[in-house]
Amino acid sequence: MRLQTERLREIAEDGFIEHGEAKAMAAELVASREVKPYGYLRDNGGQLQISIGPERPYDRSGEYATPWGAIYARPTAPASPVYWEMHYWNSGYNCWHDWERITAEQHAEMSAQHAADNDYEFRMLYDAPPAVPDAVDYSDLDATSKDREVIEAIAECKGWNACRAAMLAAAPEDGIDHNARHQAGKGDS
Repeated sequence: MRLQTERLREIAEDGFIEHGEAKAMAAELVASREVKPYGYLRDNGGQLQISIGPERPYDRSGEYATPWGAIYARPTAPASPVYWEMHYWNSGYNCWHDWERITAEQHAEMSAQHAADNDYEFRMLYDAPPAVPDAVDYSDLDATSKDREVIEAIAECKGWNACRAAMLAAAPEDGIDHNARHQAGKGDS
């Protein structure tokens, strides 16, 4: 269960929590506190410096440099199972059958029926939007600058944005348009 922003505003206003909402809120809070940064940035004497990666960069520029600030992406919603599959041991051919897609009801019935039977295996498949970071704006950097750090920062921003564009343009393998759902869900949290 993921609480929508509208419901969180209601809870903040009236303080009333329905059964199960406290557990969902705690799970979301723990997940948001454990997220790792995508990178770091700082303003060093009017120059924007960006370092992509979860490790804070080493400060080599001297005591006047401002500290590095972490860049975080919007956390994605927890995934929930959307497909269930099963396969079984065919003793006549002495091999496993191919995985077959089953419904949630079939999964509930068959997993209970074959709980003690090693000839059946079940798995859940999850549908979660891809974790696509936001684009990096570098319009405040001077594109005509000859300063190596500015040139590197612009190149890094362009690389970041190109990678992001490739992630968004990738065709989904399962036929589900994750990008449209990810974009549509941005206002929900």
